[in-house]
Amino acid sequence: MMIINTETLEIESPRQVSQATGIPLPRNPPAETLAQLTPPRAYVVESEPPQGDVVEPAGFEQGEDGAWRQAWSVREFTAEERAAQLEQARADALARLNADYDAAARPLLREYPEIERLSWGQQQREAEAYRAWQDAGSEGDAPATPALAAILDGRNGNTGDETLAQLVAAVLARAEAFIAWQTFTGIRQRGEWAIADAQTPEEARGVTWEGLVGG
Repeated sequence: MMIINTETLEIESPRQVSQATGIPLPRNPPAETLAQLTPPRAYVVESEPPQGDVVEPAGFEQGEDGAWRQAWSVREFTAEERAAQLEQARADALARLNADYDAAARPLLREYPEIERLSWGQQQREAEAYRAWQDAGSEGDAPATPALAAILDGRNGNTGDETLAQLVAAVLARAEAFIAWQTFTGIRQRGEWAIADAQTPEEARGVTWEGLVGG
């Protein structure tokens, strides 16, 4: 327990009290002995801090029961502090959301570079149109597939023999992962909007990838 000098309101150790008074004291002197010193000393009774936004030590005070306790300063957050806390909570929540989105989407994207992924939508549209034309009996002119034709030229080079139909099949097989990735991207965007709309730190922290996917 802490020992307080009731005149200076400073905390002292038994050794400091002995040096100041010239009276030898044991490691844990009795309270009665401390009270007889000049100036009197006393033990500080432990107490729980009160509830509040900002609670800070504010010296020591003697209660009506004669016991000395820690005094506290309690105040509410200022408007600036609340705004800063909300912005920090939003930033933390968005960082967690982005990290969880990345972890969920990465297996779908595998080694595909971002610039290639940007063309997936066009590839899928052309592949679906070409497959529909095939399913209809390949009558009339085949639909235009400029993106797939360019990709096919690059894949075959001077020696390859992959056909457009084979490339279409490969693109459509990949479409499921592409759609899942787009879904995850939409979920992440929904989460970002929810975080931006949060009015309290608790609301911002409550926006999680697990909650968005489950909801």
